[in-house]
Amino acid sequence: MNRAVVVQAVASALVLFVAACSSSSPSGGGGGGGGMVLVCDETAVATVDQCTRTTDLNSSLYSALQSMCTQQGGKVVSACPTAGVIGCCTNANSEGCFYTGGTNPMTQAECSQAGGTWSASP
Repeated sequence: MNRAVVVQAVASALVLFVAACSSSSPSGGGGGGGGMVLVCDETAVATVDQCTRTTDLNSSLYSALQSMCTQQGGKVVSACPTAGVIGCCTNANSEGCFYTGGTNPMTQAECSQAGGTWSASP
């Protein structure tokens, strides 16, 4: 994996860790157990070509991820696109889908090594 992909993966993991450790009460429009969902589509961003769906967010984490998504050139959508998908890796409260055209997309083996479940579509 190249350095940019590793940095992005570490940042995503950190955000997911914070989300998992956040309050389980529904205060602020979310929290543990059925909180808010954010889908960030970066399939049009050069060399990225991925879409990430993060669940169980409270309102402040939702806002932070929404800002990060748009600052990186992505857009918030209702669902990840299905056209051109290589595969998706799903963990506890996130799913990352990888598309043709991206550099160094996650592979099924890497997904399994990270404790995720690989699927052919979002």
